[in-house]
Amino acid sequence: FIIKPFFSKGTLNMISAPPNEWKSWFLFEMAHAIARGVSLLDNGSFTTEQSRIMIINEEDPAYSLQNRIKMLGITDTSLPIFFHIAKGFKLEKKYIDPILSEIKEKNISVVFFDSLRAINNANENDSTEMQQVMDMLKQFSHEGLTVILTHHHRKKGPFEKQNTGMEASRGSSAIIAAMHGHISMTE
Repeated sequence: FIIKPFFSKGTLNMISAPPNEWKSWFLFEMAHAIARGVSLLDNGSFTTEQSRIMIINEEDPAYSLQNRIKMLGITDTSLPIFFHIAKGFKLEKKYIDPILSEIKEKNISVVFFDSLRAINNANENDSTEMQQVMDMLKQFSHEGLTVILTHHHRKKGPFEKQNTGMEASRGSSAIIAAMHGHISMTE
């Protein structure tokens, strides 16, 4: 496990929540724990395997992420966390190949993508299109990398109670079927 009992090594995993529900913040907290090889949330329950990390974020501007990291008290600049922020990354061969080369060069074993919607142009409700996206993500796990991505929950109707499980994730069932581990966040 990279984070026991949630995310096994070399698998695709997801953190899902409604928009603006702290997914990116939690992602940073996870990255911080993994990079240090300490228990997630410092409670001893969710042990991590110390690993080198790459965070690819196409959803937020760099200054916003820097502010979040500072607010979380993550100040150790020597931690093995590498960033690709707002560089136009998409799940396409011309972007995947150079990233995989960099990952190998830096001996990275965990890759975070924030968010699934921001790194592809597929119709997320189309099973065929999303299966192609999941196949591209699997290129990372086939290299032995643990992939953790963020994704949004679908919007609930005015009289509907918010579903909190994996089935609350927006889009095709191809997304859910590809995941090995999942954490769903709610208010």
